[in-house]
Amino acid sequence: MAIGQEVINKIKRFIPLKIGTNLYVNEIAEVSGTNKIVVSIGISVPRIIYDDSLQKQYIKFIRFDNLYKIEFDINEKSEISTIINPAVIYDKFAQRESRLIFNIENIILDEIYPKLIEISLIKNNLRMIYVILAGVVANKIFTQREIDRFPKRERLKKYISFLEQYGIIRKNKEGDYVAGNIPIELHNALKNKDENEVLRYTFGYVLKDGRKYLKDELNLHMLDTFISIATTYYYLSARVGKLIQLSNDTFFNEFNEIYNKNINSSKFVGYLTELNTSYILNKKGSMYLGDNLILDKIKSLFS
Repeated sequence: MAIGQEVINKIKRFIPLKIGTNLYVNEIAEVSGTNKIVVSIGISVPRIIYDDSLQKQYIKFIRFDNLYKIEFDINEKSEISTIINPAVIYDKFAQRESRLIFNIENIILDEIYPKLIEISLIKNNLRMIYVILAGVVANKIFTQREIDRFPKRERLKKYISFLEQYGIIRKNKEGDYVAGNIPIELHNALKNKDENEVLRYTFGYVLKDGRKYLKDELNLHMLDTFISIATTYYYLSARVGKLIQLSNDTFFNEFNEIYNKNINSSKFVGYLTELNTSYILNKKGSMYLGDNLILDKIKSLFS
């Protein structure tokens, strides 16, 4: 069965009229030896993005090609029919957008991880990890005697196990802990940097590489919140194609729309302040903006 122009036109009209106005046809292919046609569809959803400094709104389209395939039956009169639940298509859209956001998170984390030690909330909540790393990086050793003196020894041992598993520390023949392969490699890569800089990178690397473990095994979600806030900013800026400026209120509303997380607005401002003081986001007057170098790397995901 050859696909006629009449059938193609009917399919192109049917999809936006009967399934969803944001949908369009990418590809149409007949199924050999049958009266069926498989249509690959894409989606284009409008999104208003605000730039508070310019008091301007941008209407940008979130577009994903080849999102879903729909099978049509064609009868002898060239009439078309199909059974489809639009909710399935929009669920696919949500999955693709989540994957895109996850990729943005990873780019941001790759760029900012040495600065994470400057975020006091993270450093204070992960102080045990910091103490262990300071021992093996600055003092060259974290001894069993120091472990035995710790008041929360069982939790400390969990962190030690985690760091050992990720190649950050290793046990020597005396039973004490020294730097593993990762800090040594970072030290070599950083060359002329001092031990404090090596510690910054090592601490950040632990959070970057062990992010899932920290969240799933140790129930530490704070890093995810900071990354989600930064990602909200760069996701919106990448859609516009340039750095935008956001007020506290706009930032908070956009964050909730993208991530649907239940964070108190005052606490959210506290997170923004931490991101500013650690130079992960910049503050210009009452507005927040990002870094063009990070944005350029993220924009490649949208090309």
